[in-house]
Amino acid sequence: ANSCGAPHRVRRAAPTMDRSRAVFERWDLNGDGVLDFTEVVAGCLGTGMEPEEVSAMFEQMDVNGDGEISLDEWLSGAAVYKANAYAAVVPTPGSSRLTTGVTLAFFKDLPSIFLKLKGGGVKKLPNVLEQDITTEQLVFGQSARNTTGPGPTEWCIAGATEKGRCCFIELCELAGLTAAANGSPYFAPVTHFVSHTWGANFPQLVTTLELYAAGGNKTSFFLDVFAINQHVPPWRESPPKNYDEALGASIAVCRRTVLVLQPWVKPTSLTRAWCLFEITTTLDVGGTLDVALSQADRELFVETLTENFSDIMQNLSDIDASKATATVLEDRDAILKLIESKNGKGFRAVNEAVMGAIRAWLVEAASAALTGLEESAGAASTEVANLMHSIGTLYTSIGRYKDALDAFGRVLEVRRQVLGEQHPETADTMYNMANAYEQQEQYEPAAASYDLAGDTYAVAYGVVHDETLDARKLAAAMREKLAM
Repeated sequence: ANSCGAPHRVRRAAPTMDRSRAVFERWDLNGDGVLDFTEVVAGCLGTGMEPEEVSAMFEQMDVNGDGEISLDEWLSGAAVYKANAYAAVVPTPGSSRLTTGVTLAFFKDLPSIFLKLKGGGVKKLPNVLEQDITTEQLVFGQSARNTTGPGPTEWCIAGATEKGRCCFIELCELAGLTAAANGSPYFAPVTHFVSHTWGANFPQLVTTLELYAAGGNKTSFFLDVFAINQHVPPWRESPPKNYDEALGASIAVCRRTVLVLQPWVKPTSLTRAWCLFEITTTLDVGGTLDVALSQADRELFVETLTENFSDIMQNLSDIDASKATATVLEDRDAILKLIESKNGKGFRAVNEAVMGAIRAWLVEAASAALTGLEESAGAASTEVANLMHSIGTLYTSIGRYKDALDAFGRVLEVRRQVLGEQHPETADTMYNMANAYEQQEQYEPAAASYDLAGDTYAVAYGVVHDETLDARKLAAAMREKLAM
């Protein structure tokens, strides 16, 4: 590294006492009369100092070792001349790290990273991974910018990076916080883009990503709160990048997006403009869309899929990109304009693409859950039949009708044995089989299945019940098609 006063890097300033005091006051962002490590790091951004130089300067000036530099320590410190030299350079906004991801080692060490940047000493920072804190609160702290309310701690990412006006990754790099004690890197070329909502719980986001990537030591997540300069994001740089150039580039590089659903039954992610843009961009570049669930949601997955299936399908049908929201109105309008213009297909095509992607994931996840349920409850159990019925309905919704018929056939066999021929749930299965036949224009088996469903509904509910009349009406319609 070049020496701290290298003339080709900075212009030296006269080390007068007044100037030293002025530098101290400018670097003391919160005005508490001391400089913590974050404030010193931020003050040195854009100066060309190497991370080890910043750390050495801080340790040299922190005479009593309390993790903070008082004004007296600053004025009498041996490194004050070095600080003045670097303070002569006004930091310029740092660039966002659009192709850099954070690793599992970074997540593991987050509490210590935050503490190191805070400076330690008498003012301890609570472990944010043990706090009830949203992602937005982590970014903006107790600022009025929070739409989820003031955070539990004053320290925040935006505050830590304010002086250098950089992204959090750059701040860590300058502070020399780039690897764990065992050498595992904190940052690496991005492999997975994370789509999430800032209004959700941040500690749960971290544990969900850790669970998703369990055993994947080479997984590196693009997480906007760390990679994007929160002061000058790419779309507000000069000249500005459009969203496709910025986030679209990140998505295209890794071609795998992890959509974090919090909670998965009715996730707010599917109502947010940013998330819908990220999903559609993933599909546009031919990428893979994965969905990550928290441990709690994984444990409730089968129960909610079988008992609240109609609500899930309703939530999916309610997806409407044109009504998506964003905290910043300017961002929302620009994103929606971009979404609407994608491929010239408009909001309807976007809605269908998003719904199709989520349904395809549901089929895959439910099928995986089915294997475990068969082992624990038995292949002929009602629990397995109920989950298989939901899978069959999902197959129908994405046009995989033959797979749907196979699933409904298995369900019908179990329900006939366990519930009986005349049970209304047996009739539901016959009805759904009829629909799958109808979608394939196989009108003869469709008519027969609607007839069986209607007869069973008549026994269970009565001949004038809506379910009975509907099934018999559809059976007649199938016969009309056969006669044409």
